Amino acid sequence: MEPGPGSLYLFHPYAVVDALEGQKRVLELQVADRTAELRASHQQLEEIAYCDILTNTANRRVFVEELRNRLHPSAHSEPFTLLLIDLDFFKRVNDTFGHDAGDAVLVETAARIKAEVRHSDCVARLGGDEFAVLLFSIFEVARTEALCSRLLAGLAAPIFYKGLKLQVGCSIGIARFPFEGDSQESLYKSADSALYRAKQRGRNDFCWHLAQHEAGTVELPN
Repeated sequence: MEPGPGSLYLFHPYAVVDALEGQKRVLELQVADRTAELRASHQQLEEIAYCDILTNTANRRVFVEELRNRLHPSAHSEPFTLLLIDLDFFKRVNDTFGHDAGDAVLVETAARIKAEVRHSDCVARLGGDEFAVLLFSIFEVARTEALCSRLLAGLAAPIFYKGLKLQVGCSIGIARFPFEGDSQESLYKSADSALYRAKQRGRNDFCWHLAQHEAGTVELPN
């Protein structure tokens, strides 16, 4: 018989406890799901802040921070080498075949650069078709030039994308700390000046900041 108006419902205490426990479990699952979502979002924000998403290299921010940290007076940094790498004729690829083809070139370029350096070195995309490499393990002239020669050959090799044969090259400017710059600004300016001269010499070339390096007569300062 259905209870009439005004009748009291009697609940078993165990039923109330079970209901509360069920609600608690639901809330715990919701909190766990939300926490996982927040962690994933935080990780994505960190990747955006510190990583070039397209090429999976460090971005300009990381490059600047790494360079600043290495040059901080308290770091007592050992000599290291900065390479500035600029792709030759990249705009022609973008204009002729579209930005997707250009992106494919950038991705492959980053992979080829990383394949030539050590994991302890820093490879960064500074923006557009500009890359930078901080070589913490190499500063000798002969080893640096050997690496740059490999980079020139590797980046000049064709890139195949959706039936297209894409061809670019690169120019490289070289500067070493502390010999061609003992501050963030002076070292970058030296490498950038060398890069400009490499392009002026006809591209697909590398240049040191100091002209005498090119003649192979330079010895490391004491």
